[in-house]
Amino acid sequence: MTRRAAGTVRHMAGVSRGHAADDGQDAAGIGPAPQAEGCDGGMSGSRSAPGGLFADADFDFEARIVLGAAASGIGDVGLVLATLDKITDGDPQSWFDAWTELAAGLAARGDEALKRGHPRTAGWAQLAAAECRSPC
Repeated sequence: MTRRAAGTVRHMAGVSRGHAADDGQDAAGIGPAPQAEGCDGGMSGSRSAPGGLFADADFDFEARIVLGAAASGIGDVGLVLATLDKITDGDPQSWFDAWTELAAGLAARGDEALKRGHPRTAGWAQLAAAECRSPC
C-alpha cells in the first residue's frame, strides 16, 4: 500500500467519525457536486422526473407504478416495456387494450403451466395477469 492510499484511509476514517467539513465538494473531493438540470431540490414543479415514459401525467405515473411492480417480481420489465410501446399517449382505449391483451396472454400462459405441472410458474403468470388488469 502506498503512502497516498494510507492517507486516504485516514481521511475516510475521519469522515465516518463526523469530522468532514461541508465544503461543497463531492465525496471524492474533485469539485462541486453535480446538479441535475431542471432539478431545484424542492417539491415544486413537475411530479415526475424529466424524460418520462409518457407526456400524459396520469399515463406516466401508472407506467412507473407497473414498472415498479415488475421490479418487485410481479410481471416482467420486458413485457411491461413492450406493452407500453403499444399505447398511444393520452388514449385511454389504447391503454386498456394493451393491458387487456397482455393479461389474457399471461393468464393463458399460467393455465398452460398449471396443466404441465408447474404451479410456481402458473402462480407467477396469474399474478402478473391480475396486475395487468389493475392499471386499467
